Amino acid sequence: ERIFIQAANYNENSVDVAVATERFFTFARTAGRTARIASALSSDEVEQLNIHVMNGDTEVVIFSLNRDEFDKADKGIGSVNEILDSSHIKTANNKPLYKDAEFQPKVFFPDFRWTMAPSLRHQLGGPEGFYLGALIWQTDLILKIRRNLTLYTSIGVNVYDTFDDFKNFSTSPIPKVRSDIQRYLDEGKNHIKRMNIEYHGSPYKNIFYRLDVGILEEMFAGIGGEILYRPFNRRYVLGLSAHKVRKRAFDQRFSLMDYENVTGHLSLYNEWPAGVVSSVSIGEYLAGDTGATLDVSRRYKSGFTLGVYATKTNLSAEEFGEGSFDKGFYFSIPTKLFFTDYTTGHIGFGISPLTKDGGARLWQSTNLYGVFGDSHASSIMRDWDALLD
Repeated sequence: ERIFIQAANYNENSVDVAVATERFFTFARTAGRTARIASALSSDEVEQLNIHVMNGDTEVVIFSLNRDEFDKADKGIGSVNEILDSSHIKTANNKPLYKDAEFQPKVFFPDFRWTMAPSLRHQLGGPEGFYLGALIWQTDLILKIRRNLTLYTSIGVNVYDTFDDFKNFSTSPIPKVRSDIQRYLDEGKNHIKRMNIEYHGSPYKNIFYRLDVGILEEMFAGIGGEILYRPFNRRYVLGLSAHKVRKRAFDQRFSLMDYENVTGHLSLYNEWPAGVVSSVSIGEYLAGDTGATLDVSRRYKSGFTLGVYATKTNLSAEEFGEGSFDKGFYFSIPTKLFFTDYTTGHIGFGISPLTKDGGARLWQSTNLYGVFGDSHASSIMRDWDALLD
C-alpha cells in the first residue's frame, strides 16, 4: 500500500496509528486503507481505530472510527454513512502522535531522494505566438536533514526550445522583476531552478508555519516564511507571507544583482459550495507596487481544477504598460486520471497574455495553503466516500 507507519499506541480497547503516504489523493482513502490493516491485526477487544493521518511530517487529521461499523461496511454489510454516524473527526496537529507514542519506528536521517524527468518551461498566450516553450531535463534532489527540515534542489538542463522568437521588452519605469524573462531564458538554459532550505512547524492547534532561505525561484533568492491559520471546523483559511528577496543573475547560478525588496501578502481563502474556492491577497509585490489579487477556482470531483485570477495595484495604466493590470487563467489535471493505482501529482498550465512587472508575486514551490488548506472538516466530508476505496 506504500503507507508508512510513523507511530502507534495499543490500548485496552483502542488503537492509535500515525501514518504518512504520498500515494493517495485524499486523506479519507489513506485512513480507510490504514484502518483495514489495523483492524485485521488487532485483538477482538479493540473497539475504536484512531488513524492519525500526516502530510509530510505534520499531523493534519485524526479519524476515530468505530471498528465494528467499519468492518461491517468493509464487508458490504454497512455503508460509509453508517461509519460516519459512529465516528469522530478532529485535529491535534500541535501534538503529533509520533512525539510520545509507545511504538516509534527508527527513522534514520539524513534521508536523500532524487528524481529525474522531462519538464516543460513555457510562455503561453504571448503576441509572438500562442505557445513558446522549452523541453528541460530536470533533476530534483531532496535531502531531509531531520523531521520538518529539508533541503530542496532543482537543476534544469535545456534539451530544446523555441524562445528565439520571444520578445518581451518593457519601457515601464518600475523595476524589471519579470519583463526581462527573455534574458533569463537565453542565458540560463542550463540553470539552478531552486536550492533552498525549508523548516515546517505547528506550535498551536490549527496554526502552521514555514521558514525558507536560499534560491527560492528562477529569478529571486531570499529569506522569509509564511504562517497559516486553518480552523478545522470552518471553511475559511487565513495566511500571511513575507520575504526579503534579491534578484538573481541571468545565468541562474549563484550570483545576485543589486535589486532587492521585501514582498508579502495577507490572504483570505474560502471554500464555497460546488467545489469553488476563492482567495483575496493584499500586500506588496516584487516591484514595490501594492494592491490585491483575486483568485477564483473550481475543483471537480475528479481533482481537475480550473481557475482565473486578476491583480490590480497602485500602478497607473501607463506605468504598468500594455494590458493595464495582470490577469490570466490556469488549470490543473491530477495524474491519477492516467493511472489505476491512485498515483498522486498534478500537471498544471497557466495562461497570462503578458509578462509584466506590475503585480508580480514571488513563485513559491511550497505553499502552506496547498499543503494544509484542503484538510479541514468540510474537505474530509467531501471525500468521505473514498474511505472504503
